[in-house]
Amino acid sequence: MKIVYFTNGKINSTAAHAVNIACMCEAFQGLGHEVILVARVEDPAHFDQAAYFRSFGIRHRFAVVPVHEGKVPFLRSLRFMLGGMRVVRRIHPDLLFLRQMLDFLVVPMFPGSIIIERHAPASPNAMVRWLQGKLYTSPRVVGIVTITQPLRTLLAGAFEAVAGKIIVCSDGARLQDEGAGVKSALRSGYKVNVGYTGHLYAGRGVEVIVALAGRNPQIGFHVIGGNASDVDAWRRRTAHLPNLVFYGHLPYTVALATARSTDVLLAPYQDSVAVAGGGNTVAWMSPLKIFEYMAHSKPFICSDIPVLREVLTDGSNCLLVRCDDIDAWDSALHRLLADRDLSSRLVECARADLVERYSWDARARKIMGLVD
Repeated sequence: MKIVYFTNGKINSTAAHAVNIACMCEAFQGLGHEVILVARVEDPAHFDQAAYFRSFGIRHRFAVVPVHEGKVPFLRSLRFMLGGMRVVRRIHPDLLFLRQMLDFLVVPMFPGSIIIERHAPASPNAMVRWLQGKLYTSPRVVGIVTITQPLRTLLAGAFEAVAGKIIVCSDGARLQDEGAGVKSALRSGYKVNVGYTGHLYAGRGVEVIVALAGRNPQIGFHVIGGNASDVDAWRRRTAHLPNLVFYGHLPYTVALATARSTDVLLAPYQDSVAVAGGGNTVAWMSPLKIFEYMAHSKPFICSDIPVLREVLTDGSNCLLVRCDDIDAWDSALHRLLADRDLSSRLVECARADLVERYSWDARARKIMGLVD
């Protein structure tokens, strides 16, 4: 099947959506489909496709058609959609896969089958919500993919007419760790090292990591990721902790290799979790970090957030603790370090869960079940 993945989102980005897009295109291609990614870029003439594939560790390479976004900020999305649809008409795909909100406006312009992926509930704006409903009910939309059951429930409640089209597919990771064969950037003189990957936005639990580092001067703590301004702020606040290192942004595969070099990984999400565009996603999120940790074959500790129980089970594939209980975090960390058998069992179970349900390939197969 010829599939066009059509996205208005930036594909050369440190954001999770860019990882999802690249890995899903690769997964569809790996299943034997012909995949063409039609994406908005600043300068198509200088888009380096080989560098793009390297940055995400892509092995099953797919076609990429970069479309100019234009120079006028408020017209960039419109220009991309018009230019992108001209590309789509030229390609004549069997399936159009959409993800960004503005991409859905191309639904009336495409005569074939369409799958829409949503990572957020219905818009709070009544007019936008009405438009979403009109687009979702199109007979050409054969399925709507969500990332968690709570998100599915929210969308089904808002758009009852299409509830039967909505399926749940958690985010995922590759079975072969993306960091394998890539040199780690870990800087440590410590025998035991604890890692975290991801942004440093409010609600990501950086305060928990700082508290643990203060309690455990004999352990190295490594925070991988974050915008430059956030990293600088945290470095200033924690200058008194020599065992806490903020790396800032690393190339995707290097970040994964560095996390894989640690002994234990942390996912200390709080009761309110911010994302790049603002808002609180804690009720329906499906963090890439969780699945990447599974792929690293390292034991990890995660906040006991209700939505994450769809994937995680305390004492089975990880340890879950109350998000703001520093004593519990400290106890869980030392439990893993002291009990190698427990750590090994958690790693094995997490790996089995990833293989069975949460790989990108498994996700792609489930989605393609909507049209096969």
